[in-house]
Formats: sequence, C-alpha cells, structure tokens
Amino acid sequence: MSGTPEQTHPQTSSRWIAIEGIALVIATPFLFFPEFLPFATLAALLALGILWLASIKTIVLPATPFNLILVFWGIALMVGIMVSADPADTLPKATGAILGLAVWRFLVISLQNARHVSLAVVVLLLTGIALSFLGIASLDGLTKIPVLANLNPFQSTLFSGLGGHINQVGGLICLILPLLVSLSIFPPPEFRRVAPRAILITATLLVTLILILSQSRSGWIGSA
Repeated sequence: MSGTPEQTHPQTSSRWIAIEGIALVIATPFLFFPEFLPFATLAALLALGILWLASIKTIVLPATPFNLILVFWGIALMVGIMVSADPADTLPKATGAILGLAVWRFLVISLQNARHVSLAVVVLLLTGIALSFLGIASLDGLTKIPVLANLNPFQSTLFSGLGGHINQVGGLICLILPLLVSLSIFPPPEFRRVAPRAILITATLLVTLILILSQSRSGWIGSA
C-alpha cells in the first residue's frame, strides 16, 4: 500500500507539468501584450498563480543557483510595481517579467535529461530569432542612424504599431547571439552534422545583421 503513491507520483507530476505548459502557452500572448486585453491578462495571471499554488505538493521546484536570487528579484519587482509613477507604462514590463519567471519555472521542472535541454535550446533560439525579426520590423521609420535605417530590409508597416525599441531588440540579441556563436564554433554532438551546423551559422549571420540594423549601440557593446 505504501508503494502506490511513489509509483503514481511521477505520473501525477507529469500531468501537472503538462497542464502548466498548456496554460503557459495560452497565457503568453496576453502577458506579452497586456494592453490589448487587460481582463484576459488578469485572467492569465490568476490562472498561473492558481496552478502554482495547486501544484505545491505535487511539483517540487528543484534547487538551482537562481532560486534565492529570484525570490529577492520577485520582492523587488512587486515593490517596483507598487511605487511606479506610470502604471500604464509599467504593466507590459511587469507582465513580461512574470512571463519570464513562469517560463524559467516551467523549464526547471520539465527538463529532465540532455535531450530535453537540447530541445529547449532550439526553442529558445527559434523564439529569440523570431522576436528579433519582429522587433526590427517594428522599428519602421527609425532614423537614429539614417544609413542603417535606409538599409533595413525588414521594415514593415504591418508591425509598426507594436512600438519596438532599438534597445529591446539589442538586449534580446545580446542573450541569443553568444549562444548562437558558441554553438556554431563548438557544436555539441547533435549539432555537428552539416545541415544543423549550416543552419546555426546562417542564423548567427542573420541575427548579427539584425543587431547591426537595430542601431542599438548598447546592443553592439553588449554583444561584442
């Protein structure tokens, strides 16, 4: 009798992880663009919070070097939100930070072997590249450096309303470009075949081009 819970616990944890993953996917667009549907954003935050509380006894958050740091970061985030002089401007930053925390939590509880980590890296890179393209496309009309603005082939009025900022694009690329470069130069076994390595090198060159065209000098310095 005592062995039954131990046998079913991994299955129960897997179900909770799957449910949390689905909820996170659904919540992501609302947390990414909270100003479009504020009530849906609130519902997404509540849903994630309820899931986290409900799974406390089922999912044990692994110990990582970031746990304590994120506790203090979360406290600082809440204080910053409460004392913000411009709640409307703070909202997307706050929900974006919470989304990042939710993604980190999901990765920590769901990645269980090297294959999972490799898959997560691929998803991270694809997401980062897609957001980089979206960011550079939403910088339509930016003339901080006119020569680069005129050379930007990614400009699109379709995304101009998103209000992308050059330093947001540069900051994002600072996170993914070093990973792309390192994987291109020193690929792990699963990326050493010709096709994956060619894709990595191509992606590295494209992201580098986007970084240059972003006109983000802080991004240039951070990626150097």
